[in-house]
Amino acid sequence: MISNHYNHIAANQPPRQLHAARRREHNLAKQQLLEWLRDRGLRPAAVVDLACGRGGDLHKIAATFETCTSYVGADVSEASVGELMRRAGEMGLDSAVQAHVCDAACVPVAPASADLVTMNFALHYFADAREHMAALLDKAASVLRAGGVFAGTCVDWRQLRAGPHAGFCTLPSMFDGIEKQPWGRKYRFQLQGCVDADEYVVHWPTIVSMAHERGLHLVRFRGLNGFLYSMGHNPTCPADNAPYAVFAFIRI
Repeated sequence: MISNHYNHIAANQPPRQLHAARRREHNLAKQQLLEWLRDRGLRPAAVVDLACGRGGDLHKIAATFETCTSYVGADVSEASVGELMRRAGEMGLDSAVQAHVCDAACVPVAPASADLVTMNFALHYFADAREHMAALLDKAASVLRAGGVFAGTCVDWRQLRAGPHAGFCTLPSMFDGIEKQPWGRKYRFQLQGCVDADEYVVHWPTIVSMAHERGLHLVRFRGLNGFLYSMGHNPTCPADNAPYAVFAFIRI
């Protein structure tokens, strides 16, 4: 189970210098996406962080949005959620932070109670079946107020198809007929000391169509390198960034 995998990783963190440049670059991309949203007028009072992991984005959200008084995190890894709450306490945010050990599609959040829903580097776990992705998008759409945003980072399926990319164990044949049947296209992703797990191709045209049906309209989708360039940064790890993209949907 993926929860067991991330419980193990949370309890056995790799040396900080391992993948340090990659981690800095991906953190920069997430920070820049939040600032991009802020600069376009988003002032969230409540944020829901789906697949929040160990809470590494909590400080980014708190620093970017002074208006944020409520943060809800959800992750399947109990150990990761425990680390999130430890960090929240260290930051003095105990009263503002709630956390749930659960599938992100099942997080108990009241309808129309959030202004921003984030999900970073996890959308691929929900492409195993249409029902799973539908449940996730239903959750994101239902908890957002009108004008709220669902945003984050994801694997760019176009880059996977063009491949190869280090760590992604894919085959060209796995993309055959993907337009008609996009679900369950499994591959293995390995990043020493951090990830060794099955993931699923996220066929973006299908996601956009499903999101639109739920009142989520795409306003941003760009490869990570291109996005960093657009924000005034020269990528330092372009090969590591290449398989990923940033996205943002607005709730109508």
